[in-house]
Amino acid sequence: MAIVNKSIDQMNLDTLAMMRANTSLTKVSSGTLVQSILRAINSKLAQNNAVLTTKLAQSFLSSASGDSLDLIGVLFNTPRGGNVLGARANIQKFYCTSGTLDTLLGIVNPIPAGTILQSADGIIQYRLAVDLPFNTGDTQVFGSIEAIVAGSSSNIGAGVLVSHGLDVPGLLTTNIESVDNGTDSQTDEEYRYILSKAVTAAEAANETSIRLAALSISGVADVRLVRYVHGIGTYGLIVIGTTPIVSTTVLQNTLSAITQVTAAGNFQTVRPPRYVGIEVGATLRFRSDTLDEDKDTIVEQVEDEIYDYINNIPMGEGFIRNELIQRIMDVSEKILDVDDEDTSLSKLSVHVWTPTTIDIEDGILVTNRIREPLTQNYTAYFDDKMVVECNMQGFTHETDFTPVIITYE
Repeated sequence: MAIVNKSIDQMNLDTLAMMRANTSLTKVSSGTLVQSILRAINSKLAQNNAVLTTKLAQSFLSSASGDSLDLIGVLFNTPRGGNVLGARANIQKFYCTSGTLDTLLGIVNPIPAGTILQSADGIIQYRLAVDLPFNTGDTQVFGSIEAIVAGSSSNIGAGVLVSHGLDVPGLLTTNIESVDNGTDSQTDEEYRYILSKAVTAAEAANETSIRLAALSISGVADVRLVRYVHGIGTYGLIVIGTTPIVSTTVLQNTLSAITQVTAAGNFQTVRPPRYVGIEVGATLRFRSDTLDEDKDTIVEQVEDEIYDYINNIPMGEGFIRNELIQRIMDVSEKILDVDDEDTSLSKLSVHVWTPTTIDIEDGILVTNRIREPLTQNYTAYFDDKMVVECNMQGFTHETDFTPVIITYE
């Protein structure tokens, strides 16, 4: 039952009216003892009503927050998702380009757990999860790592952890795969949504349970379910990641999760969006008074803007050539022109990698693609996802390939 809150003045008026109507008291004007007593009582009642209203609100899913929302989660046996350290097994490579590890490290065998690993700028830090032994004559060895700080902010791509805390010249390191399973604690809004679907999801074998199972996987931002993708009794799930390219690990974890809530006899596949890779090459024309050091800075900003525009085009929306040109021009007023009429490499050039054949590998759809020049806009299919082309699924470039090359005259 809702509690009706009234102001103290209104409560005083109501109680004075009741006293006049039901008692023999006549002196109830302002400043009398009766009014003072009633105001003191009504002030306390108003405080109690405010507390009761707050407590009552915390008992409903739509208005509960914090610990009260967690208690509702206990009723549904659905605890709030908490901060999780990003971690991967056997992906951190320690290696040397000359000699062997035992000659470099000497008696430091194994490489001790807790060894700090970090990005080139030192901002992102991980540590070796367990001792990492190696054999005489080994030139490389692979270890397991975990983030020092929990949460998705520590998730990294391949090749980020290139520095270690060992004082050993000649010992190199890098992570050969990404780490994308660090998660943040669910916000009240996110947790409230999960709880609102808990009863339906508990039934399993329905679209809600499939969707929630997929969204529980770290690295999954959203999913799109396609019914009867391979006929009756089948469905496909398109996984939209928190990063532009969804890793195989995320897809495998998603497939495992939805298998647990899929009816017996049904066949399911998961796949990323239909990646459409974009390459960009351009030559900028600057105003005559632009300094060379400013040009270099602006080129870096243009490259960042290109990555930001293309990688953040939502699935199902296409590439707009003029939008790219406008974003480049908006980076700095010192940019005079980006000529889009000539598509040779000396001007603005765009190539698109479009999917062709599709195969199924262990329940995951993969595609092969072809490279073509793109002189107009690209009209996307419902499952197309524009990304800056770089070592994507189905094709690996040469090691010196750069998807975005910006120069200036």
